[in-house]
Amino acid sequence: MKYSENKIFDDSNVNAILDRLYYHVNANCPGINVMESLVLSGAGAAIIQGAAEKPLQNVILVTDNMEVFDYVRNGLSKALAAKGAMYFQERALLYFQGLYLEVWLSLQPLTVVYSNSISLQHINEIDPDLL
Repeated sequence: MKYSENKIFDDSNVNAILDRLYYHVNANCPGINVMESLVLSGAGAAIIQGAAEKPLQNVILVTDNMEVFDYVRNGLSKALAAKGAMYFQERALLYFQGLYLEVWLSLQPLTVVYSNSISLQHINEIDPDLL
């Protein structure tokens, strides 16, 4: 992904963590189109698609691929040197200095849109609880 190159978030550390996240998921989930299977969601994705700007409390990604989600739960926090992590049946929370990152498992196929080489969950499909 090109979070850093496109300066998606104001905080360059957040962009760098997301670029590293996609690198590790790609490397550990061969044969999966990670750009289609793990997408930005929540308020961040909504703002990029034209919703009113507001301060973000966290960054949310969503996947519809169980292999990707299993890697997120079983290896990603170590690969990214997260300060902490909590895991639930359909959600993983990773903590970094200045960033709360959530990865949700969707049981429904994702509708993906693109902006500046970033894959996003379509605004109409973002769970209102994630906004």
